[in-house]
Amino acid sequence: SAQNRIIDMVRNSERELEKQVAERTQALLVAMEDVEKALAQERIAYEEQQQFIAMVSHELRTPLAVIDAAAQNMTREGEQGSAKAPLRLEKIHRATERLSSLFTHYLSSERLKMFAHGIQPTDTTLHLLLEDAVNMTKPLADNHQFLIDSEAVKTPIRADADILRLIISTLLNNAVKYTPAGSTVILRAKPVDHGWHIDVADNGPGIAADEREQIFNRYYRGRISASQAGTGLGLTLARHLIERHGGTLELLDTATDGSTFRIFLPSDSVAGSAYENAATALA
Repeated sequence: SAQNRIIDMVRNSERELEKQVAERTQALLVAMEDVEKALAQERIAYEEQQQFIAMVSHELRTPLAVIDAAAQNMTREGEQGSAKAPLRLEKIHRATERLSSLFTHYLSSERLKMFAHGIQPTDTTLHLLLEDAVNMTKPLADNHQFLIDSEAVKTPIRADADILRLIISTLLNNAVKYTPAGSTVILRAKPVDHGWHIDVADNGPGIAADEREQIFNRYYRGRISASQAGTGLGLTLARHLIERHGGTLELLDTATDGSTFRIFLPSDSVAGSAYENAATALA
C-alpha cells in the first residue's frame, strides 16, 4: 500500500511537471512569435524609411539640376548683361523654393521619427493635399497650367498625407518635365468602390507603346527622357509607396494625346490592413 501511494505521488508529480513544461513551452512559443512579428514590423519600417529617403533624394535632383543649368548659362554669358539673366535668376529662385519645401515637408527630424513606425494614415482632406502638391511643383513649371477637379471628394480620406503628397508631386514633376512649356496638367479625384481614384493627366507627347510596360522598372528611362536629368527611380518609388498604402499606380491606356497616371487609394479598411499583411508575410 505504501509503495502504491509512493508510485501515485511520483506519477502525479510527473504529470504536473509535464503540464508545467507544456505551459512554459507554449508561453515561450507565443513570446517568440511576438518577437518575430516585432522584428518583421521593424524590417518593414526600415524599408519604408529607406524608400522614402530614396524618393526625396530623387526629388531633390530636379531643382538642383535647374539651379546648376541656370548658373552655368549665366556664367557663360559673363558680364555681357544678357536679357535672359532675370529669367535665369527667377528659375534659380523657384528651384531654391522647391528645395526648401522638400526639406521642410520631408526631411525634418519629426517626419523621420514618424517614419520609424512605417506608413502613418491620418484623416486627410484630398483637395487641400492636391493644392499643396501643385504649389510644390509650380516653382519648376514653365508656364504650365494646373487644373484641379476634386470637388467630388468632400469627406476626409485615410492616408499618410506626406507620402501621398510626395507621390502626387512626383507625377506632377514628370508631367512638367516631359511636356512643352505652357502645357495643361489636370488632377482629378473621385470616389469609387472601396476607395478613390486620383488621376494626373497631361496633354504632352505621351509615352510610346513599347515603353508603357517598362516605365515602372527601376532605373528605366524612356526615349523622351534622354534630354532631361533623372535617375529612372521616380515612378518605381511612387508605385512602391502607394502599394504600401494597399493601393496601385498605373498608366492608363487613353485614346487622347498625353499621359494619364492613375492612383487607386483604398478606403481605410483596406489601407489599414496593408501594413499588417506585409508584417505577417515577412514573419
